[in-house]
Amino acid sequence: MTGMVELVVVGRSFDMPLMRHYIDVAIAKSGRDPEVVVGSLRDDARAFGAWAIDDDGVMGGAVFEVAQDKDRRILHCVAFGTENGALDRIGDWIRAWEGLALDNGCRWLSLRGRFGWERVMKSRGFVRRGDYLEKDVES
Repeated sequence: MTGMVELVVVGRSFDMPLMRHYIDVAIAKSGRDPEVVVGSLRDDARAFGAWAIDDDGVMGGAVFEVAQDKDRRILHCVAFGTENGALDRIGDWIRAWEGLALDNGCRWLSLRGRFGWERVMKSRGFVRRGDYLEKDVES
């Protein structure tokens, strides 16, 4: 994989085969039912999908929602699925996510994941707040 990672918003595409594949990959180890997750996304007007692409093409997919928490506007990652090896580029993913957050008027990033994610994300500026890992986007 080469080049910069970009997140390309594809709207409410949760049933597209490739997006569905990445949603399934993202939640495979979570114990959640993919049908329930996709059903709740269909009902959530704030949710949208995005392809992660680089010079070699699509390398993953993510589903986000814009959330409001008191005085904070947050771009929350609902699901994040990649092909093998793509997590080696997590720093590139985060930079693209930060850009997408700013494009949507959000100053915060958040995700909810298994405890292994905390170890990966802590060194990239995320802190645990309750059940979520969050990061203040430096503008």
